[in-house]
Amino acid sequence: MKNIGFCKAKVLNLIVVILAIATCIVYGMADAKVNSPFIIAMFAVAAIVELILCVKTFPYVEYIPFLCILIGMAAFIKLAFDEIGDVLSKINMNGLSSSWIASAVLIVATVIAAAVSTVFVKEN
Repeated sequence: MKNIGFCKAKVLNLIVVILAIATCIVYGMADAKVNSPFIIAMFAVAAIVELILCVKTFPYVEYIPFLCILIGMAAFIKLAFDEIGDVLSKINMNGLSSSWIASAVLIVATVIAAAVSTVFVKEN
C-alpha cells in the first residue's frame, strides 16, 4: 500500500513540473502590457525544485515549490488588475488576449496541482 502512495507523489510532482513549465511558456508569450520576468522565474524555480523532489525528498523542501507558485500568483494578480483596469477604462481597446487568459487558467491549475502535490509528498 505504501508503494502506491509513493507512485502518486512522484506522478503529482511531474504534473506540477509540466504545468509550471507550460505556464512559463504561455505567460512569457502572452500579449499583455507588461509580462513580469519575476513571475516566470518563480514558476521556473518551482519546476526545478519539483523535479528534484521527483528524485529525492528532503525535509521541508516540498513547501518551496508551493510557496514559489503562490508568490508568482500574487504578483500575477497585481498585474491582472492593471490589465483588467486598462480594458475597463478603454485604454486597451483590444481586450484581454486568449494567451493571457490561458496563462491565468494555467496559473490557477498549477497552484491547485502544487497544493495537492505538497499534501501527498508530505504524507509520504
